[in-house]
Amino acid sequence: MEIDNKELEEMLTFLNAACDAVKDCHKAKFTCPICGSTAHVVKSRYNGHRHASCSGCDANFIE
Repeated sequence: MEIDNKELEEMLTFLNAACDAVKDCHKAKFTCPICGSTAHVVKSRYNGHRHASCSGCDANFIE
């Protein structure tokens, strides 16, 4: 499988935006840097892991 650099760059941008959104809280909405829709992120109170998703472009991750 070949890695598409543009997709990788977009996902890293999405990941950074999500992490920044929950820097001082555990749940937040943020503007998806890929498509401009509203995305959601939650940070675990237990271990600090985050998961985020965007309904506009289906970008998502689970840490």
